[in-house]
Amino acid sequence: MDGMIVLAPMEGVLDYSMRRLLTEINRYDWCVSEFVRVSDVVVSQKVFFKEVPELLEGGTTASGTPVWVQLLGSRPDIVAESAMVAVKLGAPGIDLNFGCPSRLVNKSMGGAAVLRNPALVGDVARAVRDMVPPEIPVTAKIRLGWDDAAEAPEIIRNLDRAAVSRITIHARTRNDVYTPGTVKWEAVQPLSELTKIPLIINGDITGPDSAREALRLSGLQDIMVGRQAVSVPNLERVLRTGAEPMTAVASLRTCLSFEEILSSRMAEHYRKARIKQFLGYVRKARPEIQDLFREVCLREGLSEIIAVLEDGIRNPGRYSLDACCSE
Repeated sequence: MDGMIVLAPMEGVLDYSMRRLLTEINRYDWCVSEFVRVSDVVVSQKVFFKEVPELLEGGTTASGTPVWVQLLGSRPDIVAESAMVAVKLGAPGIDLNFGCPSRLVNKSMGGAAVLRNPALVGDVARAVRDMVPPEIPVTAKIRLGWDDAAEAPEIIRNLDRAAVSRITIHARTRNDVYTPGTVKWEAVQPLSELTKIPLIINGDITGPDSAREALRLSGLQDIMVGRQAVSVPNLERVLRTGAEPMTAVASLRTCLSFEEILSSRMAEHYRKARIKQFLGYVRKARPEIQDLFREVCLREGLSEIIAVLEDGIRNPGRYSLDACCSE
């Protein structure tokens, strides 16, 4: 594909360490941080550095991919002032979260809950756009609405008046959450006729076929990928260049690279949990790692887990991995 490919924010998954890993393998146009919650006070420098460590490194991952800071909140003035703090710290772009379907987040009028008040969506976006320098992109990530895609046109019109740089649309409503079979790529096409702001399609893009279909039905050129980007660690290369999806054994090597990145930042118990989480995602694309994944889950020590991964790389047949994947 010829359009842009953006790495999505995923709370608790696509953090600093995973962004670093995936942008070393791929050439995403940019990635978006996990959301930084904005409540009743302006977000401090300390919080931004903790939540988006790339701000200490020029606003990019180690391989140079820009990381836009995502803010989640519903008070226009506080969100705008927080955005300005992030920009002064080096954020190359600001993304506004109007799409998170978490009940906990929505209870505090964050994420997709703001979609129930399209005027407020526009007010937050306008306040941020007016606050930060014009050369800093301000984007918004939304869903089709709270419970009906018929809500989307008013949301788009308000973001258009706010003059945001781009709008990413997860082609589900909030009440669809992530339920299989609920994505509505075709519902996005009419929305593009309501604004000159470029739109990005998101939701259930898992490989070349689904990417082509999402682009065809939405009429768009650019995509954002999330969960599948972890399941297939070289997904951007697969979509952009036609590369083969990473093999099971190559994924195990990538997992070891991930552990090395984690080792410089995280305690052992956290590293063990993140390795298991990563393999759990890989298993969705490579079910042949199931036996090895089970072995990993049975191990308590980090050194034991690493030993299983190394054994799987050396002896793929022992874990029912396809011998052709041994490279």
